[in-house]
Order: sequence, then structure tokens, then C-alpha cells
Amino acid sequence: FLVAAGIDLNQPNIHLYRQSHIPAHAELTWILSNFTSFGELSRMVEFKEKSQRLKNNQQVSVGLFTYPILMAADILLYDAKWVPVGDDQRQHLEFCRKLATSINHRFKQEIFTIPASYTQQQQKFNRLDAPRIRSFKDPQQKMSKSIQDVKGTILLSDNQDQVKDKIMSATTDSLATINYDWDNQAGITNMLTILAYLENRPQAEVNQQWIKINSYLKLKQHLITVINKKLEALQAKLSQTVDTTIINHLEDREVRLAKLANAKLHKMQTVLGLRK
Repeated sequence: FLVAAGIDLNQPNIHLYRQSHIPAHAELTWILSNFTSFGELSRMVEFKEKSQRLKNNQQVSVGLFTYPILMAADILLYDAKWVPVGDDQRQHLEFCRKLATSINHRFKQEIFTIPASYTQQQQKFNRLDAPRIRSFKDPQQKMSKSIQDVKGTILLSDNQDQVKDKIMSATTDSLATINYDWDNQAGITNMLTILAYLENRPQAEVNQQWIKINSYLKLKQHLITVINKKLEALQAKLSQTVDTTIINHLEDREVRLAKLANAKLHKMQTVLGLRK
């Protein structure tokens, strides 16, 4: 899907890889966990929200709890300064910055590059108003494929009928008026937000248009058309991608990036006295 969306594998500075094929990610995660407190991780909003949505018979995994440490390892292994994340990952990014700063200070050397702050990231990528896309069924929660939210999440592989079904059954309200108001009309506001991004138009312009039209049905029908048009183009490009080309790229980049990751891991291990 990344290639179909426009990632050019022929560019020398494009590196797609499978995290699970580079063991240094898991190894550095374990090391970083020894510099992280239980209290700090328990305050993570993402963990609280996801664990609360689990059913009674589902366990809250340690992996979910320690995910911010893995994310930090993913970033710090490659001295990444610029990490374009959404609003839901803001707290994790700041955790990564704090962790790296603390370790550098403790050992009095620059072991890790400190990523830029969330605000700096947004300025760099011109995303100062980047929203959190919400679920169509529960607009108080973000849209996510990692939780059981079949009706609330649009998948890139969805066909036209699936998109139509999800949007037509989307939660709205009983106010019978269109306004951009997250507090009182989260469902409608979510749809307006998605439209603005898919149509590449200013949010205020989109809002004004639909405030005048003032029809939930027409808003949903238009959103269905826009999303299906985007997915049709994406899926057409996906059908043209060559699996062997992608696999060759992944394998090549995994060899290259493993060298970088292993070097950073070795540096941290040497500082700790685990290696010479």
C-alpha cells in the first residue's frame, strides 16, 4: 500500500524494511526498559484507552504496556530527528525525547540523537492542524485497525459496498444541523475533517459549504463518493505493484539498516559494560 500510495523505491533515501527482521529493535527495547519506570508507562493515554476497550475476557498484554519503549527504540536506533507522528503519538514522542535525554545525561555523552519536539515536527512537515481521525461508530475514539472496530474503520482494501455500509451507518446526532463542533457533534465534525483532507481544501471552506447544505444524508453520500474515488485509484495502483520488486527492496534495506542499528546497539551495550 505504501508503494501504491506513491513511495518511490528507486529513490536511494527511501528505506522500507520489516522491523521484525532487525533484532536490534527488540534488544534495545529491553535495555531501554531498564531506564523506564512503571509509573511513567502507566500514565500513557494510549495504553489507558486501548486497555479500557478490551473485553472482560481479554488480557491487557505487557506488550501493549511497553509499546512506547519499542517506539523509542525504533527512533533512537537510527538517530532520527524528524519523526512525523499524529496527535495520538504525541505523548510517546515526548517520552522518547525524555528517555534519550536522561540516558545521555546519565552517561555524560551523546549516545542518542534527541528527536525534535512534537511542535517542531508539525512545523517541519507543515501539519500544524493535523487532526486525529475518529471512528465512524464511536467518534470519541480514534479510527484504528488495531482494535475491534469493524464498522468504524475504513480499510484501504475496502470495496465500494463496504465503504457505503460503514458511512451510512456512521454515528451522527439528533441535532439535524451541520456544525464543526467536536464537543457536541463529533460524528459530523469527523466527516467534515476527513472531507477537508481528502479534497485538499481548507477546513473552514468545507465547513461553510456543508453548513449551507445542512443535510446529513447528502454529507454521507458525498463522503462515500470521495472515499471510494480515492480507494479506487489506490487499489488500481496496488494491483500493478510487483511483489518481487518489493521483497528485493525490503531484503536489501534490511541488510543496510541492520548495520546501522547494530552499531547503535553496540554503542549502548559498550557504555553499560555489556560489551567491549
